[in-house]
Amino acid sequence: MPASHPSQMRDRAQRLCETEPADALKIARHIPDPWFGCQALSWVGRYWPDVKCVEILQEAAEVAARASDPYQTVAASAWPVRALLERGAPAATIARRTLPLARGIENLGGRSEALILLFQATLPFEKALWVPVLDELVIASEPVLNWRQRRNFRSVIQLLLGRDADLAAALTSKVSDEMLRRAADKALKVGTTILPRPFFWRGAQEHSQRGVPVTGNRTL
Repeated sequence: MPASHPSQMRDRAQRLCETEPADALKIARHIPDPWFGCQALSWVGRYWPDVKCVEILQEAAEVAARASDPYQTVAASAWPVRALLERGAPAATIARRTLPLARGIENLGGRSEALILLFQATLPFEKALWVPVLDELVIASEPVLNWRQRRNFRSVIQLLLGRDADLAAALTSKVSDEMLRRAADKALKVGTTILPRPFFWRGAQEHSQRGVPVTGNRTL
């Protein structure tokens, strides 16, 4: 296989995962970088045509666990967790194993970023799966040391408004930082809801041909 940047290999696996899954799997397994390798394997597993999809997605989670820092492990794990849930397979084991690692992310902005990815991956599914992630995300919101904490907390309120408005209001009263609370209050009053990010979609090859990136970069 010709030498290529891990992000390019991931993108190629994404383009092939629906039409040539075996080739996509081969590419994904050769990606040396855990971040891109996990994403690629997750795409392959999401669209794999039979029950082997679960094995591939578990492999993706294992690749994420090999990352050099907890931010990458927690954030990248959102992809196999979401793929398993979309395939109707259990994802609680991966989520429970990954979540405690978040507290090892010393930068609170980075911890918030990783957790909101995992939160969005689980939010459309059982409440018992996403509430523990939400609890960690709220803890990671204070003390406020980074603008991403405020942005992500506001996004949490907007995400919850479409799912559990009472919980969104309750969260606002829990925070002590004045600017954080003001941002949350404003989100509540405006009432604008947002949807969790789509981690996967059909036609990745078509999107790529149109020049639309199929995933964000490592720092989102």
